[in-house]
Formats: sequence, C-alpha cells, structure tokens
Amino acid sequence: MNRAHETLGRVFSGVLFLTIFAAVPAWTQELRHAYLCSDIGAQRVFKVAASGDIVWEYPAVQCADAWLLPNGNVLMSFTDGAGEGKVANRGAREVTPDKRVVWEYKTTSEVWSCQRLADGNTLVAECTAKRLIEVAAAGAIVKTIPVKTDTSGHGVMRLARKLDNGHYLVGHLEDKAVREYDAEGTVLRDIKVPDVAFGAVRLTNGNTLIGYRGGVIEVDAQDKTVWHLTQQDLPDLKLYWICNLQRLANGNTVVNNWFMHQRRTDSPPFFEVTPDKKVVWRAPLHEKMGDPTAIQIMETEDLKIQNGGQIVAIGDSITAQGGYLRDMDAVFAKQYADFNIPAIINAGIGGQKAEDLITRFDKDVIQRKPTLVTIDIGINDVWHRVKEPHSDEVLKNYRANVTKMVEAAQAAGIRVLLCTPTLIEENASSEGNKRLIMYCDAVKEIAAEKKCLLADLHEVFLQALARKPADVQGNQITGDGVHMNATGDWLMAGEILKALGVPREKVQALIAEDKAASMVYLSESGGGSTAVLR
Repeated sequence: MNRAHETLGRVFSGVLFLTIFAAVPAWTQELRHAYLCSDIGAQRVFKVAASGDIVWEYPAVQCADAWLLPNGNVLMSFTDGAGEGKVANRGAREVTPDKRVVWEYKTTSEVWSCQRLADGNTLVAECTAKRLIEVAAAGAIVKTIPVKTDTSGHGVMRLARKLDNGHYLVGHLEDKAVREYDAEGTVLRDIKVPDVAFGAVRLTNGNTLIGYRGGVIEVDAQDKTVWHLTQQDLPDLKLYWICNLQRLANGNTVVNNWFMHQRRTDSPPFFEVTPDKKVVWRAPLHEKMGDPTAIQIMETEDLKIQNGGQIVAIGDSITAQGGYLRDMDAVFAKQYADFNIPAIINAGIGGQKAEDLITRFDKDVIQRKPTLVTIDIGINDVWHRVKEPHSDEVLKNYRANVTKMVEAAQAAGIRVLLCTPTLIEENASSEGNKRLIMYCDAVKEIAAEKKCLLADLHEVFLQALARKPADVQGNQITGDGVHMNATGDWLMAGEILKALGVPREKVQALIAEDKAASMVYLSESGGGSTAVLR
C-alpha cells in the first residue's frame, strides 16, 4: 500500500438496480483530483481525470473495491447476483490498461473487498462464506481466516484489509463494529460505531479511521474518539453511507459518500475535508455514473487559478515579447477549457525596471481587477548597470518597490506570483548573472514574507545552461542572451505553470507540439522545468 495515502476499504451492500442517468452540471475549483472509482449502479470501474472526464472504464458487476496497482493494472472485486451463491461468478480480478484479464479468482460467496498484498498474494473477503482468504498468483488459497460474528448472509462484512503487522481489520456491517484480528484469527479489538460499519484503515499515527452510515470516526489505540465527522459538521452536504475513506499526506480525508442504489444530485459522491472539517474538494457526478463507491486518488492538482479568473503579467521586454504568455494561454485553452480563463493581459514594457513598474502598477494591474498577477522584473535593474559597481542602495530600492507592488495587489485581493529574474547572457559565470543572485534572493525573501507564489526562473535557467552540450556554441535558449526564443519561452511558462499547480504532463503535451523548442534544455532532471527530455 502507498503509505502517502492511507486507504479505507471500499464496502457496500450489493443490490443490482436500474438507474436513469441525467446530465448534471459540473463545477470547477482550484483543488482537483484524478481518481479511480467503482460504481454499483453503472456496473463499471472508472478512471476519472482531474477535469472530471472519464478516461478509462471497465465493466464490473457490483464492484465495491478497486485498486490502481503499481504496475498500472486495476484490481477489482465483483459480485454477480445471478445464481445466488450457487454459481462461481463472484470474486476478484486484475485487468490491464488495454482491458485484458491477467488474474482472476472466482467463488460462490459474495465478495465486496480485495487487496493486493506485499508478497504478491491477494486478500479476498468472502462475505457470505464468513472468511478471509489469501490467494496466490496461481490461484491457490494459501491462507484462510474465519471471521467472528453471529450475523449471517449479506450483512456479515464489507471492507477487509491486511495491516503491515500481519493483522486484519474487518468492517462488520450489521454488527456495527470494526474488528481487528491477529494473524491466526483471534479477535484483538472490537471497535463499536454509531451505525452500520463499512471498514477501517490504520493510520501511520496508530489511530484507526472508520466509515459508517452517516459519519466518519477516528479512534486512538485505546478506542477513544479523537475526530468525528457527522452531518451536523457539514450542513451543506448530505451524508449517506460512508463506504470509503482515504487519509491524504496533507492530513485531509477523502470521503466516499455512497448513495445507496440511487442516483442523487444533492451531495457529491466524493469530497475532501480538512481536519477542521472544511470541505476543499467535491467530485462532480459524471453523467455516466449512478452511485460511485470505491475511490483511490491517483493525482492531485492544487490549482492556483480560478474559474474565469483574469491574469495580468507585468514586467519588462521579456514579458512584452509575450512568448511565454502565449504558451501559458495555450496550456489553459487545451488543458483547462472548463476553467474559461481569458487570455493573459500582457502589461510588459521594454527597458523597464522595478522603479518603473511601481509607477504604473495601479493603472496596469489594480484597476484591471485580475484574480492573479505575475511580476517578473529585475533584469534591467542589473543589466543596465552592469558596467557600474554594485550598489546596495539600488538593491534596497528594488526590494522596496517589489514589496510595494505585492502589498498593493494583496490589499486589492489579487493573488501574487513572483518570478526571479531569468538570466543575463547564457553564461552562468557572467557578471550579470553573479549580481542577479542578490536580486533573486530578494524576490524569494519577499515571496516567503508575504506568502506569495514563487516561480524560481533563474534556477531553472541555470539548470538548463548546465545541460548545454560542451561542443555547442552560441545562444540556445535566448536570442541575444536575455530575450527568449521558443525554448526559453517554454522554460518560463513551464515553471510559472508549475507554481500555479499545473502538472508537468499537461505542459509536456504542448511542448511536444512545438517543433521550435529544444528538448535538450527542457529536461526536468536536476532542474525545475515541467517538461521532460524526449
């Protein structure tokens, strides 16, 4: 199991139903996840992109548990209602991205849970058979653990997970309890919850996170409640059956809100909630979905752009030239069309320094009321004075002017992204680049002090220069040592987009289409660019 994300088993009752899918308008938000999920009503396993689009699907009857494995395959449970326990048409299977079944275990018992183990075996929870089994790659059952319950049939259990210490956590549905079994099947703990229990995950802090109908509860090693999420905490959502939970590395919890064999639009099927119970992400219900169940977060986009938000870029001639802004516009248009981001307003003027930007900042930025401003200035503050001795007073004024722009933007409710100056000559040892370090440090300090977003362009360009082949002469990422060519534009755009939360793959797709850009300098190895070497 990936320890960065601690995953609660996916556990549900399984009654086949017919559902009519109606289109539901999707909403956009800064934080977005790509995820794998199963859907009881749709009888499918889906891979969903961060945009909300379904990018892969596979038929699975009443699949209540699905995993994206490290090899790229998908492990899923299935329980076909036909035969009612007399035909072996239930179990677990592994499917490749091109939809080939490469492993399968079948049984007559209802199966709502499966898990690939570290030794390559697969844990399968046979609900109506009242047992946990470990199945080898060749299909043989190599271990059997009977579960302890007075309940029989469909309500025996849902989630079952094997822990790192060899114990098992099992959600006993109708017993309203999660039980921990040792390796031999002895019950070590019996954790009661307010309603039907679906399952649990053991967190890295030793606590146990449990999902039940109508809420989420976290208990410590002594079964004392340390966190409890109920309907009262989330008045704008409706909590149904909490089938799956995932504790993220940031401490937030992803909650699967199962709709109990109905298609509902009064609440999201999945959402992310902070420890202080603030919802920061809601998954839109795709038109193909009915009542989604299991979820596994595959990728997170913590975007720093807003739906329909205007961006203004202020700077000198590098900005005025506009190449990197056109690249950013292209990424937004192709990869985030649903965000409806207007073309970036170019407020660059050639030859300007920080002392010039501050005089027009109100007119060119504040009065345009953008949601975000990028500030890229500093090259001329050094370049135009490079033949003179360094002046601490000039640096002090530079810092003061950049700080004033940041404070003015923030006072107007505008988010600020600061850029460190790029480079002066394609020679890391040039006098201009040596002096730029002090200005870059000033920008980074202001960003930290004022809590701005930061794109460290200077570091990205130094890393690109380090990849320059020894036998190559002349400028490769700029036209004249300062102003960008296509490669330099992508270096700038990639790093700024990364600071805005755009995954590198989404930028790489556009870079690959630009025949004028040199991939040698757009490698991410050792640098910060969002592109990779082809």
